[in-house]
Amino acid sequence: VGWNDSGDDGFFVWGNGVFSNKEWIKPNEFGIIEYDGEFYYIPSCSQANENNNDPIVQNMKMYEYVPDDTVNMYDFLSLVDDVFAENGLITVSFGIATIFRDIIFGSTSYFPLLFIFGPNMTGKTTLAKNAMLLFMKNSQMTNIGSSSFAGLSRLLSMLSNMPVLLNEYFDTVGLKKIDMFKGIFEGTGRIMSSENNDSFTQFTAKCSLILTGQDLP
Repeated sequence: VGWNDSGDDGFFVWGNGVFSNKEWIKPNEFGIIEYDGEFYYIPSCSQANENNNDPIVQNMKMYEYVPDDTVNMYDFLSLVDDVFAENGLITVSFGIATIFRDIIFGSTSYFPLLFIFGPNMTGKTTLAKNAMLLFMKNSQMTNIGSSSFAGLSRLLSMLSNMPVLLNEYFDTVGLKKIDMFKGIFEGTGRIMSSENNDSFTQFTAKCSLILTGQDLP
């Protein structure tokens, strides 16, 4: 899900369709689109996966493009500024920068992580969700502590120029997960290739990462 540089100009994949050259392409009932003479499959758009509870399919469905003309970007940013001031504008700017992650990474060889930390009930998650709302109608987050290493790896590897919001960061999450987060910064990583966690396949991290929690990393 996200940026795909296939074809002459590339295209942006959402959980419910594809944008290419300002054109919205709706997949057929099998989740297939034709682009530049090639066929691409989007699992979340297939009727066969309507009741599929696989986490990858469900996560793809969350990144859904839903046009909304009732609020423009100026009004949205004004509201964010009224509530969160500079912190809000930085967070939304991070979301916008994520759209161009491949370009930024190509110039710097890294892409920053966004850490939002502070005491409980201070609006950290609400702040982070403002960036996620650029990419999904109902902003979702994943709890770091209750998620397996394999599950997080699968989630992070399925996105390109899209953000992931991970909640409840603590310094005690374990070195393996912290090493994974460093890999997102550096554009590297690893993904489990089996459910019993006994083997790995390398992947190139192409998403951005927002972490919220009470600990300062």
